[in-house]
Amino acid sequence: RKQIDLLTSLTYKPIRFKLSKLSGAETIIDFTLRIYSKSTIEARITDLNLDVFLNGIKIANIKDVDPIIIPAKGYSDIDLKTIFSPDDLKLNVVNIGKSLIDAKDGVVLINGYGKVQSAFVKLQFPFSYQTSIREMITSPTT
Repeated sequence: RKQIDLLTSLTYKPIRFKLSKLSGAETIIDFTLRIYSKSTIEARITDLNLDVFLNGIKIANIKDVDPIIIPAKGYSDIDLKTIFSPDDLKLNVVNIGKSLIDAKDGVVLINGYGKVQSAFVKLQFPFSYQTSIREMITSPTT
């Protein structure tokens, strides 16, 4: 029970979220996720599965299955990148554009989960983060 309590004390914070490229041929979103642990036990993130939505339309999926060590009472940064082209979306790109124009900005939502384990316990934790196209373009790179 103690390990479960400690593992559920994991918290996360996006520390960098940047729209690196936006063109008709390719869009690149880079972000860094910092995961903190209050636990006295080292944890390992074994899987991240995140869906990226633009104004409610799913535009990408980010999967990272390389194990990431979160030190006891410490943190680790995870650099993630998603690259997609309008052709990959198989959606009506005009509708996405119209949605952006109507809203005068775009709401970017990332939802998903990560899997974490310690010596004997494996858990899944939810992930959710919301930002805007305007924020992504103007946010400083750290």
